[in-house]
Amino acid sequence: MPRIAHIYYAPVKSLALTPLARTHVDKAGIPGDRAFVIVDAQGDAVTQRECFPLVLVRAVYEPVDDHLTVTLPDGTVAAGVPEPGASAPITGFWDQAVPAVEARGPWDDALSAFAGRPLRLVRPAPGRAFDGYPLSICSLESLDALAAAAGEERVDGRRFRQNI
Repeated sequence: MPRIAHIYYAPVKSLALTPLARTHVDKAGIPGDRAFVIVDAQGDAVTQRECFPLVLVRAVYEPVDDHLTVTLPDGTVAAGVPEPGASAPITGFWDQAVPAVEARGPWDDALSAFAGRPLRLVRPAPGRAFDGYPLSICSLESLDALAAAAGEERVDGRRFRQNI
């Protein structure tokens, strides 16, 4: 009988995956998944490819309350309700600019200090922060086959940024 071993979401694209005990899934994916994107001063999306330590930053987002909590590795917490700001299209990530608005709050200063450069959080148009589809799945059997092919004992599936 197939079973789900893990469920994850990433409220802020490129931050650590956050485990979920259970969730609702619909056509738009998991509520709150990739609800926010980090951008630099030019509006380019900043991902783990450009700033790998982002994988150490955790985020929890409660869509019903519109409440975001970002926790840095040193224990610093920036939390609150994102205040909508000016239009802030995301560039340098997809082939075209993605509509977004600033998500003002304490996380900009916290993320900027952590990364050592000015960063800010934006809220893309719904469903526009996914690389391909709003839900990604990776089977344990696939991870086992990959580990065997690589001559490794195991492969951590989180590196593929999947939801299930």
